[in-house]
Amino acid sequence: GPLTNHGTVAWTDGVFYIQSTNAVVNAIDGVWEVQGDLTLTSSSCGSPTFTNVGLLRKTAGTGAMTVASCVALSNTGTLELQSGALAVQAPAGLTNSGQVTVGAGTTFYLAGVTLESGSTFSGTGTLRMNGTTTVTGDLTVPVPVLLEGTVTGAGKLTLAAAMTWTVGTVSLAGGLEVGAAQTLTVSTSNQHVLIGPLTNHGTVAWTDGVFYI
Repeated sequence: GPLTNHGTVAWTDGVFYIQSTNAVVNAIDGVWEVQGDLTLTSSSCGSPTFTNVGLLRKTAGTGAMTVASCVALSNTGTLELQSGALAVQAPAGLTNSGQVTVGAGTTFYLAGVTLESGSTFSGTGTLRMNGTTTVTGDLTVPVPVLLEGTVTGAGKLTLAAAMTWTVGTVSLAGGLEVGAAQTLTVSTSNQHVLIGPLTNHGTVAWTDGVFYI
């Protein structure tokens, strides 16, 4: 059945299953605290959902909190990584139009993540695009990015921090823009495929690999 939180959920251990088509809602006044490298999943995969309107944060554990492939995560509130990593698995994935904070030394794995208009970012951790990341609006990202998959969509991605592109495809209708004083590093011997415009106001350091336009 449904679970709605207006207080605090302190998740310290164990696997959390959302069964069938049931929904968890962390309300605007709710705090959902993940105190370890824990997994949110479902054994029935009947399109369960987890909606965060409040604060969803990971405060402990050097590994990842994992949102399994059949749980659809939606964030219009704040996702905050204080420790370890957050890994969201496709195909259900994450739809985000809220705030994402990646603290120092943390990693947010963006496989199966849709970044909509309204998405904002902060912190000195890493956004690791290791699958397919879809950008639907015009976004400015002031957080270091590692691209080793595909970033696609109708939007535009403006880099206000460093980005390292090791392999994969940038296919953005609005294009990729390197902000002033920022560096895009194109590295490794892999293929780097660009579909759509790239505008550079900073530095592109092309150290290795094939660049396809």
